[in-house]
Order: sequence, then C-alpha cells, then structure tokens
Amino acid sequence: MTTPSQINPPRNNQRQRGAAILILVLILMLGLITLFTFRMDRRGPELEADRKTALALAQAKEALLGYAAKDGNRPGSLPCADINDDGLNMGPDASCSADVIARLPWKQLNLPDLRDGNGERLWYAVSRDFRASLSSPLNTTNDGQITIRNTIGAIINNPDASPPTGIVAVIIAPGGVLTRQDTALTQDRSCTGGGGCSPEFICQTPYQSVAKCNPANYLDVKVGAEDNANFISYLPPPPVFLANGFINGPIQDAARTTVVNDRILIITRSDLYSVVTFRMARELSQYAYDGTMGSTISSISDKPVTWLINQWDVAVDGPPNNITGPSGVTSGVITLKFLNCNITYTITGAGNVTRNAPAC
Repeated sequence: MTTPSQINPPRNNQRQRGAAILILVLILMLGLITLFTFRMDRRGPELEADRKTALALAQAKEALLGYAAKDGNRPGSLPCADINDDGLNMGPDASCSADVIARLPWKQLNLPDLRDGNGERLWYAVSRDFRASLSSPLNTTNDGQITIRNTIGAIINNPDASPPTGIVAVIIAPGGVLTRQDTALTQDRSCTGGGGCSPEFICQTPYQSVAKCNPANYLDVKVGAEDNANFISYLPPPPVFLANGFINGPIQDAARTTVVNDRILIITRSDLYSVVTFRMARELSQYAYDGTMGSTISSISDKPVTWLINQWDVAVDGPPNNITGPSGVTSGVITLKFLNCNITYTITGAGNVTRNAPAC
C-alpha cells in the first residue's frame, strides 16, 4: 500500500537545500564585499595623492594666469622657472634666455609651497616668446611653442600645425622616484653633485649639476617618444621639426612597469588670451574716451602705453571691430575683437566693458 509520505514526500530535504544555497550566496556576497573593501583601502591613498596633485596643479595654473594678466610691461608674459629651488624666478645670477625646465617659482607667484601627492614641488616650463625677461612685443598674434604628446606618444599640441596648437607653458607634478628608462638609473633627489646645497637646501651653482635641481631626477623619459627633462621652443621655419616637448603620464612599459609618472597641466593660448584680452580691453576703455576716435580701433588717438609698445593694433581682428557714433569726438560704442580669440568686447565708456563669452 502507498503511504501518504510516499505520495507527498517530506519538505525537509527541500528546505535544507534552499538553506544551503542561501548560505552559499551570503558567503559569496561577503567575499565580494571584502574584496571590494580591500581594493578601496588600497586605492584610497592613491586617490588622495591624485586629488592633492590635481589641486596643486590647478592652483599653480590660476596663479600663472593672474601673473600674466597683471604684468606691467608685457601683459601675457610669464615668469621664468626657478632653477635653484629657492621659490623665486631663476637663480640669483642665472639668465632667462634659454629653454629651461625647472621648478615653479612659487614665492614669485605669492603661492604657498605647493606639493604634489608624493610631496614633491611642481616643475614648470614656458615658451620662448612668453618669458617675462623679454622686451619684444607680445599680443594675440604670438603662438605657443611647446609640443605635447599623449600617453601613447602621439602629438596632440603641435606648434608646427596649421593652425598652430602649441602650448604656452606646462606645469608638471613629478610624482615619486622612478628608474629612468634611458639610463636604467634610479632618480637621485639628494644634494649631491655640483656645488651642493645651502643649509636651507637651496642648490648652489652650477645649479642643475646638483641632483635635487637636475630635472632628470624628477621628470621621466619614454624612450623613442619624449624626455620630459628637456625641451626646445619651436622656432619657425625650422629645416626639420624636432618636436622636442613633453609627454603626459602615467605610462607603463610592456612589463607593466611605470616609466613615466609625470602629470602635466597645460596653459594654452586660449587660456592666456582669455584673461589678457579682457585686461587690454579695460585699459583701452580708460584711455579711449580722453582723446578722439573715428570709426576704427586704429583711429583712437589716446591708448595705453602697454597697448602701444606691444603693438596691440596689429592684433585687432577684422569685423565686428568698429566704433559707432559721431566721428572725431570723444564718444561712441567700441566693438573690439582680437586675432586668435573669439571673445567680442563692447566698450561704452571708461571702465564699462562687457564680453559675449568668458573664454577665447
């Protein structure tokens, strides 16, 4: 005879199997949570270092643009680099006539002692035409002269392109010590070599012979692509375009060893001229209404000295530049636009300047 238990088997076995599956799922979820937490714990310091690096680079860029906008002689010019690590513009007896990659002159820029996520000071380089030491005219017709490559070695900012896309300046967070790919030597950041360091750890002449002031001990190289420890400002028309600039990290080799950990923040022509053209438009507004004006910008009889010595008339773009109102009087609405910048300024009186866009 068939018993009731044979017709409807007990559910205990089903319940046990269900409980076992549930336990396995919980164990799996616990393992995944533990793995995720472990990875986050390990990434935490990296993320914090990256945050500090990004913040330091951004502060440096803002200060450099402010310096450029306020320069009393050549608006748009930038300080030369600090080659002896005293925080100031170059060394006390060094010139500013060469393409130099050295530390950011943070004291000159009224900045705190900025450090990247690895505790290192920032490095910096500026295109030849934008050095504050020069006296040649500087306006929006000047192009950036530094080449930049991406992490795969392709040129992304090219001063030899048409139109040119070269960079005005670079700020570099050097990161931690690496083994240079070209020499297979570990970077030395001590005071050995050259004249050593002062008690305040300032490099003594010859500055870049001291390990801690030698860019090769902080900036990296990708063999066959670029060496961040040196650069050449583009000078047209070269017989051969050398493209000696900078390459952004991080980059690993085939063995997944990091060979470049430099983080680069660029200052483009658009970055620079967005602030400088506003300064020049405001300066023009302070003078233009003291003299006479016709229907063009060149007809304005009274212009600021910085406008004249830097030949800003040459940088004035075509239409919509004009002056509306009676010709030859001290009134009118000035509409102003510069070459290589898409901002249109409207001037209605001394200090009364508006613009149609915040950036070039």
